[in-house]
Amino acid sequence: MGTLALTVFGATEWASFCCQPQSRAREPSLQIFVPPCAYSWLKWISVIFRKNNFSNFQLAPGSSGSENAKMGLFFSKIWTRMRGSKEVRILMLGLDAAGKTTILYRLKLAEVINTVPTVGFNVEMVEYGNIKFNVFDVGGQDQIRKLWRHYFQGTDGLIYVVDSSDRDRINDAKEELDKMLQEQQLADAALLVLANKQDLPNAMTAAEIMEKLELQKLRHRKWFIQSTIAPTGDGLYEGLDWLSRSLSSHK
Repeated sequence: MGTLALTVFGATEWASFCCQPQSRAREPSLQIFVPPCAYSWLKWISVIFRKNNFSNFQLAPGSSGSENAKMGLFFSKIWTRMRGSKEVRILMLGLDAAGKTTILYRLKLAEVINTVPTVGFNVEMVEYGNIKFNVFDVGGQDQIRKLWRHYFQGTDGLIYVVDSSDRDRINDAKEELDKMLQEQQLADAALLVLANKQDLPNAMTAAEIMEKLELQKLRHRKWFIQSTIAPTGDGLYEGLDWLSRSLSSHK
């Protein structure tokens, strides 16, 4: 039976992570920093170690500061690799000027960029949790909407973006959504509605938009509506979290 020793140190020290089988010479060790934010991960990992006949799992107080964020990311990547990543195709649609492209690059780059009306489409890979989202952002001008159906095949999830301040065109938004949901190629797609631009005057609430789109009447489809403000990122990750969970249990 082998032995495992893991000790958590401060900012300028190393945590040693080594396996020392009794029957042979010491093997090369992996050295990492382990701050307190990683404790929950370590507890889970310790179970895996014990199942693999390791013992002597030891923890000592760690440091705080910028290392926490770095190591949180480090252990998040370990978790993702252990669980295995899943790649899905997401289609993001909505009327023109709803904020689709701003949302896409806020998720991708975590910053606001200047956008122009999308003619055609943008596509980016967005990683969240253990899922890789291939997000297709398709233009929403009237003449382009006729081409939306060419992007439906293979879609796992649909993000429908609504301009919450555009009361004059909410019926148009409903009409376009109804058309899409009748398509057989989208029959199994999870639906995430983003009630965007909540920071603008006279914006409709998510509850109002839900009623106007009649989402409550949808049967046999997973759906969710989330209030968002694209430039600040408010609500975007809550919506993506729901979509991630939904798609993880979908297949």
